Amino acid sequence: MYNTNEMLLGLQHNSTQFPGGSSSSQVLDVVIGLDWGTSSTKMVIRTPFHASVRSYVVDFSDVRPSANPYLVPSVMYALADGQISLRKRVGAREITRIKLRLLNAIECRSTEDEDIQAEACAFLALMLDYARSWFIRTHGGTFRQFRLRWSLNIGIPSESYDKGPMVQAYCKVAKAAWELSTRFEPVSLLGARKCLATPSNQNGRLASCERIEVIPEVAAQVVGYARSPHRQQGLHMLIDVGAMTVDIAGFKLIEQVTSGDHLYSFYTAGVQRLGGYMLHQERVAWILGQLKDRPFNSAIYAHLILALKRLEDPLRAIPSSVANYLPDSLSPDPHLCMSVDTRFGLEVRKMLQSQIVAIRKVKDPNALAWKTGLPIFLTGGGQEIALYYQAIREADTWWQENTGIHPFNVVTLPKPDQLEAEYLDESDYHRVSVAYGLSHPADDIGEIRPHTEIADIHQNPHQGPLREGHQYANEDCK
Repeated sequence: MYNTNEMLLGLQHNSTQFPGGSSSSQVLDVVIGLDWGTSSTKMVIRTPFHASVRSYVVDFSDVRPSANPYLVPSVMYALADGQISLRKRVGAREITRIKLRLLNAIECRSTEDEDIQAEACAFLALMLDYARSWFIRTHGGTFRQFRLRWSLNIGIPSESYDKGPMVQAYCKVAKAAWELSTRFEPVSLLGARKCLATPSNQNGRLASCERIEVIPEVAAQVVGYARSPHRQQGLHMLIDVGAMTVDIAGFKLIEQVTSGDHLYSFYTAGVQRLGGYMLHQERVAWILGQLKDRPFNSAIYAHLILALKRLEDPLRAIPSSVANYLPDSLSPDPHLCMSVDTRFGLEVRKMLQSQIVAIRKVKDPNALAWKTGLPIFLTGGGQEIALYYQAIREADTWWQENTGIHPFNVVTLPKPDQLEAEYLDESDYHRVSVAYGLSHPADDIGEIRPHTEIADIHQNPHQGPLREGHQYANEDCK
């Protein structure tokens, strides 16, 4: 049986249409952009072809009240009766690190692990069900007369698209999650396994869903900016600091004089496991290594356990430095404490430097940004950790010392005008920018090619640095 409170919240509504809207001859295309993060998930719903194009950030206040209602922890709870819920319940088993374990399974070529895929499927089903129900509940006054035709774009933590295991696994899980979310039954791991094992969409179509696509997260984030009225022409860098990965992309925008359209081309892209959660793990491992030869001290370990428990709340900030993990009286030498952050920050800096060098040398050596200051967007939940900003500044110093080029210009990703989110501050837009980019129709994002297919300047001097089209490829989950 359904829990009444969950039905009121829309958590088990399983609907794709407004009441009475399924028979309407008027169709409204609706795109869900789903940014499934390691620590938190964000979703934006867009009506791209309605007279008043709007994008709505899904509000998760009903799931968990927090300072930012547009972030929901990527956590779910298994109840004794087999149902799965987004809300914490007494006696429920907490299921965490869902995305991280799925990606680890993909890397280890163990994607047939039924438990991992079923958990991922169940979590995404809960998210899809909640998002659709929230939209139906809150925007019926505007769109009730329409029959809704849904599309889903889900981000993948990849620097480019290929037909490899990650895309295949995401497609499989996303399709099964949509099917599970539209069944009039509670979401459960058993139901997820059934949807994964025997998909009902043999003809490639799902209930009220036109298409499901996977798109590199870094590409989606750039697309959101490239199609914003606040966009600026020229060369840019984007650094997205997530819980697990740091995504860096170099791209250029240019306006076509004849049509007024903006083309965008990615010159470089990289994704490495250098995110905030990975930094936290490095710090904890380092501290344990420092303490292993010391006499047992209960105060030290009690404080360390508290630091570890910070990660049980995915929305809570990671400590700003290693020293914050231990009491002042018990901390190792401050300079020694900095060593783990220094090594980690060096990897971030090397990642950024390698991309900037590649752009400067062979992709766009004549860009105006080298004279005026290369704009760098620093985004993501981990961008508040000082280590990442410091890595940019160190790369900037290195760059100036070796080239004499103008300093970098770290700027804020602008919030789009048509984005509706009452409680979202301008300074917090970057947290939902991937979901916003994903909410664009896949055809607007375009056919995107690997940056290795963008010709170097010295290889094709008559072509120019920018070619029409884009760099990544979104993939329809057939």
